[in-house]
Amino acid sequence: MQKKPTVLVLGGGYAGVRVALDLARSKSAEVILIDKNPYHALPTQYYELATFFRDEPRVETAQQLKSSFHDALYSAVISLKDLFAKYPDVELMRATVTLVRPKDSCVVLADGRRLQYDWLVFTLGSQTNYFNIPHLEQNSLGLKTAEEALNMRDRLDELFYNSPKQKKITVVIGGGGFTGSELAGEVVGYMRKLARTHQHPAGHWSCVVVEAGHSVLGTSSAWAQRKARARLSRLGVTFLFDHAIVDVWPNLLYIGEERRPLPFDLLVWTAGVKGSCLGDIIESITPSKKNCVPATNTLRVEGASNIFVAGDVAATFDSKTKMPIPMTAQKALHEAKYISKNLSLLIKNSKAVLKPYIPKQSSYIIPLGGKYALLETPHVKISGKLPWALKYVVVFKYLITIMSPWKSLVFLMREIRLYTKND
Repeated sequence: MQKKPTVLVLGGGYAGVRVALDLARSKSAEVILIDKNPYHALPTQYYELATFFRDEPRVETAQQLKSSFHDALYSAVISLKDLFAKYPDVELMRATVTLVRPKDSCVVLADGRRLQYDWLVFTLGSQTNYFNIPHLEQNSLGLKTAEEALNMRDRLDELFYNSPKQKKITVVIGGGGFTGSELAGEVVGYMRKLARTHQHPAGHWSCVVVEAGHSVLGTSSAWAQRKARARLSRLGVTFLFDHAIVDVWPNLLYIGEERRPLPFDLLVWTAGVKGSCLGDIIESITPSKKNCVPATNTLRVEGASNIFVAGDVAATFDSKTKMPIPMTAQKALHEAKYISKNLSLLIKNSKAVLKPYIPKQSSYIIPLGGKYALLETPHVKISGKLPWALKYVVVFKYLITIMSPWKSLVFLMREIRLYTKND
C-alpha cells in the first residue's frame, strides 16, 4: 500500500482545525497538528469570557471554585483531543515552532525536534500589536487568548473588591474596533454588577474607549458606526475620539501630541493585531508589514509551492479593492476550505492546476451589550434582539462542522447558561 503523504498543520485555530478535519475525513493524508495549547480557541467568545458574572456563594470549596472557572474557560475553548478522538490519521503535538525550512521541507521545534513534511499549512494566527507605544505592553492587558480574557475578568473583580467604596474605578479600552466595542458593551454591565456585589455607590465607575480614529467600528459602514456609538453611549460608555495613546505608565496614560494625561485603574488594549510570523520563522521569506506571510493567488508561499498559508497570518487582499482582508474567523474558514479542497486535489495529482482563490465578502454580527447586536451583510442591516439571537445560531452552525450535533448543543447550552447573566 502506498504511504500517505505527511501534512503538517501549524496552528489549531479556525483555519488549522478546518484543514486538519477535512483531510482526516477524506483519509488522504497523515496529518500532524501542532499547537502550543491543547485546545481550539474561539476568540469570538473572549469578550463574554472577560466579563462573565458569577454569584459567589458565602461558602465555597477550592474544588468548586476550580470547577466553575474550568466551565468558564471551556465555554470559549474546545479540547483538540476531543475534536480528533475518532481520527487515527491525525497526530496532535503540543509544541512551539521556531523555524520552517522550505528547501528541506522541514520544521524545527523549540525543543530541537525536526519534522519532515510533504505539505505544510501555516496557520499560526495573530498576536497583539502594541505599535511600539512606550510602556504599553507592560501596563495593559490584551484580549488575544482565553487566559488573558479570564485574567481581565479577575482583575476587574479584584479592583472592586479591594478598592475603597468611594473610589471611582476607571476602565480604559484602547481601540474602538470590533473587539473594543464588543468588550465595552459587556464591561459596563459587568462593572454595574460588581458595584452592587461589592457595595460601591452607583455611578462610581466609568468605561472609556480611547480611539485614534473619528468613530467606533471605523472600518464598517456609517450605519454601523452610528448605531454602535448610540448604543454604547446609552449603556454608559464614554469616548475619546481622535486621540492616540502615546505613552503608558502604571495607572496613567498619555494621549495625543499634547500628551494629555488620563488616569486609569485597568487598561485593556484591543487596538491592534499582527500576524504571528515573527522574524524569519519561514527561512528566506520576508514577512509583510504586519508580520503576515505574503500569499499567492492560490494561497501558497512564493517560492515554496508545498506550503499553504491561511487565517490571520496570511497576507491576502481583496481582488477588487486591493485592500487587506480583515482578520476574521470567516476569512480563516473560507481560506481553509479552499486549501483543503486543493490539497486533496494535489495529493491525487501533484501537477494539478489550481484555480485562484476568490475571497468572499464577510458579514458581521456585532454584539453590543445585553440582548442587542448589529447584523451587517452586503444586503441587510438589522439591529436589536434578532441579531443577538442569530449570534448563537452562527456559533452552533460552526460547532456542528467540527463536532457532533449533540456535543455542539451541549457546548452551546453551557455557554448560554454562563453568559445570559452577562445579558
